[in-house]
Amino acid sequence: MTVPSIDISGLFSTDKAERRSVATDIGEACERVGFLTVTGHGISTELIDEAFGQTRRVFELPETAKMAAAWSDDRPNRGYDPAGNQRLDEEAAADHKEAWSFGPEHLAGSSGPMQVANTWPDLDGFKDPIMTYHAAAMDLGERLLRAMALSLALPEDFFTPFHTNPVCTLRLLHYPPRPAAAGNDEFGCGAHTDWGAVTMLAQDDAGSLEVQAKDGSWIAVHPEPGALVINVGDLLAQWTNDRYTSTRHRVLGVPGRSRYSVACFYDLDHDAVIEVLPTCTDADNPPRYPATTAGQHLQARFEASMPG
Repeated sequence: MTVPSIDISGLFSTDKAERRSVATDIGEACERVGFLTVTGHGISTELIDEAFGQTRRVFELPETAKMAAAWSDDRPNRGYDPAGNQRLDEEAAADHKEAWSFGPEHLAGSSGPMQVANTWPDLDGFKDPIMTYHAAAMDLGERLLRAMALSLALPEDFFTPFHTNPVCTLRLLHYPPRPAAAGNDEFGCGAHTDWGAVTMLAQDDAGSLEVQAKDGSWIAVHPEPGALVINVGDLLAQWTNDRYTSTRHRVLGVPGRSRYSVACFYDLDHDAVIEVLPTCTDADNPPRYPATTAGQHLQARFEASMPG
């Protein structure tokens, strides 16, 4: 298995045939692998570089400053997440990573439990570039869902009503150097599938992201300058009755150096009802999943990832 690399600049074309051609390639990658690397995505190299610069800055803050903004019961998945706070693979040790999570500013105070106010670090010049990147990633997420609708023989705007106010989390990540004595059950991020619809990941040149092939082996997703890694989440896999594949992946961590990444989880409206799509089921392939809402699904997965 290899992770395909696709130029998606055709999605910006006014020619629907050109958009459909790219959508077909995206759909094939989502069905076969569940992962793809994309270029021509419309997010400038300068903005990506700025996001990484701010990511490094925020994790250089003193531990006391970071912990003052740590997650809490009334502020889940917003603010600082210290190393060891999550275990994405329940059979492995807690993840050896730290993170800082943000959501769309206009969703603060909405009804969803994961739509609380952001917690911003005391860093001049930090918020604006991070929110600019977040907005650009959200635009790309919407464009990707339009392409996926085409690939599933649905109207191009089919998914639009499901993401009018999406629970879209931007997660800045720092993986400290992998300890020389790390055991076989210790990872920067343990093996897992993503929870929501679509993930868009910018990774630095450290590498160590791996996806699991159907035979159980692990395949490296090598960094490409300016490219983004896109993968299918569990909600989208359920929506498509597993026509799209939500693939397990992990981050080993790199001996002797840190790894940074910027992940945007495009996870739909909190109250969006997810039922198997009509083009993904028939008499010989009945729905495999009951209806759920995006918020219920995300909240349950989030709670399950917290050790203890």
